Amino acid sequence: MSDATVRDATAADAGAVARVQVASWRAAYAGLLPDEVLAGLSEAELRLRWADRLPTSAPASCLVTGAPPVGFVASGPALDAADPAGRGQVYAMYVDPAHWGRGLGRLLLSGAVTRLRDTGFASACLWVLTTNEAARGFYEHEGWTATGRTQVERMHGTDVPVVEYLRSPG
Repeated sequence: MSDATVRDATAADAGAVARVQVASWRAAYAGLLPDEVLAGLSEAELRLRWADRLPTSAPASCLVTGAPPVGFVASGPALDAADPAGRGQVYAMYVDPAHWGRGLGRLLLSGAVTRLRDTGFASACLWVLTTNEAARGFYEHEGWTATGRTQVERMHGTDVPVVEYLRSPG
């Protein structure tokens, strides 16, 4: 998508970010998370959460693409105390399913990696549902490597296994 741009998210983007997150979860996680979890997602709740977080300040960032936003990526310092100092993390990245396949995920991920590098992080990690083969393939295509490290995360009341991916932001 040649006319796509990435910019810092503002508080005014909270509603669009919430809408993208709900639509993406329902499409990407169908069959991977229980139907009742996906049906119970609330744009209103997520909008309030994002409104409290936006805009972000360094070293954390939330970038969006589109007007109104049709995708976003959030990143910052690694959240796991076991990660070495100087490691960043991509916390979340979602694109509205109506815009999948247009290169927006690649654009957003590149923006997050650049932001992490420019903020001084020597490496970056992200966590993906172990069963999300499409996302895992995307990240591997983009130069991320599965470390073999796994854990169980609680997502909207459901325990799900996730696997870590790593790359150098250089």
